[in-house]
Amino acid sequence: MLATIRLKRWFAPRLAASIQFREEQYFIVAAGKANKIAINGSEMVVSKTGLRLGNVVQVAGVKAKFCAVG
Repeated sequence: MLATIRLKRWFAPRLAASIQFREEQYFIVAAGKANKIAINGSEMVVSKTGLRLGNVVQVAGVKAKFCAVG
């Protein structure tokens, strides 16, 4: 399973990150080093980080609460 986070701003990459389900867990994966992604207010320090229900993900100033459906 894969979901993508896309940006539509000037000078922003088209694909900022993807959310993947592997090994019975969800992960957020940054698409490049220039993308600033924060989880619960802390900037990601590795390109792949595990997600938990209720985590707040922030990309390019937009905050979203992570919840898995299905």
